[in-house]
Amino acid sequence: MQPSQYKTGKTGLLASVRSVDEALIALVSGADIIDAKDPSLGALGALNAREISNIVKAVNGRCPISATTGDWHIGSAELLASYVAIQNTGVDYIKIGLFGSPDESTLRAGLASLSTSPNTSMRCPHRIAVIMADHGVPLWPLSILKEQGFMGVMLDTANKYSGGLRTVASQETLSLFVTHAKNLELMVGLAGSLSHKDIEALTALNPHYLGFRTALCGQEGRTGSLDSNRMAEIRSTLDRTHKALPPHLPAN
Repeated sequence: MQPSQYKTGKTGLLASVRSVDEALIALVSGADIIDAKDPSLGALGALNAREISNIVKAVNGRCPISATTGDWHIGSAELLASYVAIQNTGVDYIKIGLFGSPDESTLRAGLASLSTSPNTSMRCPHRIAVIMADHGVPLWPLSILKEQGFMGVMLDTANKYSGGLRTVASQETLSLFVTHAKNLELMVGLAGSLSHKDIEALTALNPHYLGFRTALCGQEGRTGSLDSNRMAEIRSTLDRTHKALPPHLPAN
């Protein structure tokens, strides 16, 4: 299932959730993608496969669902095991972090190990690579990801106390990344401790989606519970921003 904004050109809202209850809050509050993760285990902390499957069943096809594979180095046995476990949960997308600052040969070898992993499901979820912007924003991996059959790429931050995506990467850098990804026909997302104050500047770049967790939670932060009021605030801010910005051509 593709998120609707992939064709409409509007930037969508990805909401990261850790349970069925949070997924249902995100669903009724207008999430365009529901992202299953365990924020207590890191930037891309992986939920157990059973909980991911329960989220998929509860959402029941009403929204695309992604799931993260954990903060494991590309090519590691831990990443492969997590990837294999999530393949059969019914998610639409699997998000794979490019941890470990891989060079070209390491990246190719790591991606090859995923491509040859066993898959017993009726369909293989689309793969989304996640690059950690606080470790740099390279463009060279994007052509390799496209070559290896990835559907999309996302910028995020590994250190959730670094000040957020717009602190570690300039608007020009982010624009170059989004443009390069879309020129390769990759779905592209931006995340990393985003708040409602980031929405206007990032939506102006016309990514396919923006990802949120911390801004959707209460005073306990990203490891706390999803708050329906905060979710509604982000949704309404994004909708108002769409109306105020000049129209874009449909996204690639």
